[in-house]
Order: sequence, then structure tokens, then C-alpha cells
Amino acid sequence: LLATAGEPTDFFAIITKIADGRNGPVFLARPTDDKSEVASERLVALKRIDVAAHPRPKELASALAGRRTLQRASAAAPFLDAYYVRGELWVASAFVAGVNAVQLAATAADAAAAAGEEAEDRRGRQRLVCAVAGYVCRAIVEAVAAMHSAGVAHGRVRADRVLVGAGGEVRLVGLGRCCVLGASGTGEATAATRDIVAIGVLAAGMVGAAGNGWELDGADGGGGGGFVELVERTRARAGANAADFVGRCLASVHGGQRPAGALAAMLQHPFLSQDTALKPLDFAKLIEDTIH
Repeated sequence: LLATAGEPTDFFAIITKIADGRNGPVFLARPTDDKSEVASERLVALKRIDVAAHPRPKELASALAGRRTLQRASAAAPFLDAYYVRGELWVASAFVAGVNAVQLAATAADAAAAAGEEAEDRRGRQRLVCAVAGYVCRAIVEAVAAMHSAGVAHGRVRADRVLVGAGGEVRLVGLGRCCVLGASGTGEATAATRDIVAIGVLAAGMVGAAGNGWELDGADGGGGGGFVELVERTRARAGANAADFVGRCLASVHGGQRPAGALAAMLQHPFLSQDTALKPLDFAKLIEDTIH
């Protein structure tokens, strides 16, 4: 499993449990060599996984290989280390504080809706929601492009794996499905392209065109019908720019363009530049309102 020998508690002191993940609990911890009184930057998220009970144990090895590849490629990678002890895999990652994209988009929609129902108010609401979605999606396109350049696909780009901090920083977390491109039969055209398609679904969800139950799996229906419907819903909710961005992301699965080229083109899209309509103070308030 490419895990480090040793007990995780030899390296980290657990503070409290912060979540019950699908495959095991997540704890907030601090390195045992940390002597500072205030050390929020060194807080660690420790996830405990029962390997025997995991529905896809081979996927654990693939994800761990992907995380280690990212760790070597970028000092900013959140993965720190992994430990295998008595049938349990403990994964240590840098703790990231923030709200997820679902919560942020909902706050933006609520704030915009409070403006009223006149035509100009509705246009303002659309601009605000699209600006927030464009700001977040641009950061995610850049993050996924960096991962692909390092030879790793994320594998599960979703709104609940996108965290936005109080200062507006955007982090892509949840690397449990990541994999090394080309390893074990994982082709660039499948894993990496799937990341790009998922960014389109993320954008549609943030502007209210895809509900929380809208899943990427099987949405294409074999002929693009589900994708076409999603693009049209995006157009109705957020206008032509948002619909075109979502459509280009979804079309990458059929378009034949290599993922690296598709992502480079995405960064030039006007939908990702709409944050110019979002004043920094307005954005900071959205974050604060979402947290509280």
C-alpha cells in the first residue's frame, strides 16, 4: 500500500473527531513535534480506513500512489503521509479550513434573491451567482491542470470536494479516487477527461442548474442526452457564457481533444473571468455569511 511504517500516533496527537467519512472517521490532529501555542497552519486531518471493509481495496493503492506522485511534484500538495497498522490505513493530510462550493453557491443565491424580483434585480442576481461560480471554477481548472501536469487525475471533482477559505483561497480536496495517469490501465482519455467533464457539472451545480442529486455517472446516457439537458438548464439559469463553458467541458468526452489542451483553452473562457463583477468585500462577506 506504499504506506510508511510506524504508528500514526507516534507522529500526530489527535485533538478531536471532525467528521464521519464514507470509509472511516476523520480526526483533527497536530504534529507531536509542534511546540507552538498557535499552530493552525500545522493542523492535520487524519483519516482512518479499515482496509478489509473498504468496498474497493485496490482503489486505495491507486489513490495512495497518486497522492505520493503529487507530493513529489508540488510542495503545496495537501497529502503528508500514510501509515498501515493492524489492518487500518491512516492517511495524513494538511487540514484545510473553509466552506464547500455547494454552501457558498447557496449563500450567493440567497444574497442575490434578497435584492428583489424586478428585471434588473434578476440580472444582478445572475451576475453575482455566475461571478462566484466563475471565480471558483477558474481556481479548480488551474488545480486540475497542475494535477494532470504531474501525471495524476483527481477522479472525483465535486462541489463537496472544493473548499473556499475566508480569504477567498480555493482548494481541491478529497483525493480518495485520484490515480496515476496511465497506471493499471487508466488512460488519459478516461480519468483526465472525466475530471474536465466533472468541472462542467460543478459549474452547472453552482449556478443552480444541477441539483445535489445530479451525478456524473451515467448522465451521458450513451448519447449525450443528459449533457444536452444540463447545458440547456444552465443557459436558462445563468445565460450563454455559463452554458457555453459547461457545454465545452462536457463535450471534451466526445471532442477528441487531449485533456491538457482542453484545460488550457478553458482558462481563456469568459465565464472564468466574470469575477471582475465580484467586489472583494462582497466576496469576503459571502464567505463570512456562509460560515456563520
